[in-house]
Amino acid sequence: MTTMTHPVNRTTFSKVLNSEFNFRLDSSYVLNYTLYIRLLDALKKAGVVVEKASGLIKIRRERVGEAVTTATILIKSLWKASIHPLKLELRTQEGRYQCEELDIIGVATGLGSIGKFSVVPKYLKEIVEKPLATTGDLVVLELKPDRPSEDSYYMVTLLNTKFGKLVADTLTYGSTGQLHLDVKHLERVYIPVIDSYKSVADNMKIAVEEYESRAWRAYFNAMKIVEEYLGKPEELVFSVVRARDIEKTIRFRIDPSRLLILGVVSKLISKYGGRVHKASDLLEVHTTGVPREKRYKVKEGQHPLITIDSIDESGIIDDEKIYYITGKKRPYPKGSILLVKDGASIGKTGILPYDAYVMQGIATLICRPNVDESLKYYVFATLKSSLYKRVIEALGYGATVQYSITKDEIESLEIPVIEEIAKDVSRYMKEFVENMYQANVLKKQAVMELENYILRLIS
Repeated sequence: MTTMTHPVNRTTFSKVLNSEFNFRLDSSYVLNYTLYIRLLDALKKAGVVVEKASGLIKIRRERVGEAVTTATILIKSLWKASIHPLKLELRTQEGRYQCEELDIIGVATGLGSIGKFSVVPKYLKEIVEKPLATTGDLVVLELKPDRPSEDSYYMVTLLNTKFGKLVADTLTYGSTGQLHLDVKHLERVYIPVIDSYKSVADNMKIAVEEYESRAWRAYFNAMKIVEEYLGKPEELVFSVVRARDIEKTIRFRIDPSRLLILGVVSKLISKYGGRVHKASDLLEVHTTGVPREKRYKVKEGQHPLITIDSIDESGIIDDEKIYYITGKKRPYPKGSILLVKDGASIGKTGILPYDAYVMQGIATLICRPNVDESLKYYVFATLKSSLYKRVIEALGYGATVQYSITKDEIESLEIPVIEEIAKDVSRYMKEFVENMYQANVLKKQAVMELENYILRLIS
């Protein structure tokens, strides 16, 4: 009988046993640490400078004063290597930690997002006009004072590559539902500092501080105008509902919230002037979508498939949350407005950056040929307003989970085109959409460029 033996890389295993990250008898840890060491060795042989992260950053753990109201960054606020202003929360309670511009924020506790890193952009504090803080399940990495600001963009790009994911996996411990990032070791991690390839940091910086910055400023400018003109729903609704108002509805139901919205649009027009258009006068409304019961996979198929989860709160389509399918019919065209018509997210809106299929539960609104295309951005902003969210919710019917608005009611939805603001709102919202999609493309390119460069060095 022949005994089979397998060679053992004793040097690598010895390194694992003497790991600076507190060796654990865990197969995934051993594998990740072994890969980490081999990757660093290969980079050194390729002439890349490898140094401890402590030479670039330090962990910030300063608590915020109790009486200070802050714009608090949560796990959900980390979005595409940056911070999502719409997903911040104003908080005054304890348990928050200070953060400043160009700090790097990482998820230290939780499931799914652990090891995710984002940079705090310079423009953020100007937009939110509040001090910034984080919750305790995030780690704050502060750039060393003697380091150039570009290092923050280099670090966040690196941490979003496969190398960064490997580092996070190496420092992760705990059970499946209670994963933790061993933050005390973050400063001891060795990272490649590729001076000849720091152009990726410039690309990430341009994406965040130029394109993304312009996008969010335009977004808030557009929505500020819309909200000021449309006003708060409570201030616009009639206190008395007349019988002839009831007749205007397609399917009248004795529903207090539905009654409240009657006459709102006509009141807006009488106040500001302009014209009232039915949605069907400006847009073709389609409610035919891909059935939800089918199963789809990521990155398989010719065309993207948009689901309700694909639509970000801002209206941007998140390409990390889409599927791909091969369809027989033509997909909906780029620039179409999406309006969630079913379920708990009813009224959520988005705009397509490319031709795509849409799953059932989402209405697709396509600009009519005889309508100025820029007007769709005005309609997009109007539908995102707090007033129209209230209107769409009021027009819905059914229980919470099965809440729905019909195609007829979407087509009959009255849109006030207030000439005084339509041009500016359209311009700002178009600027938001175009700049945000460009920012996301550049950020993705920066990560892939650095990742491919590292892979070429070690291959």
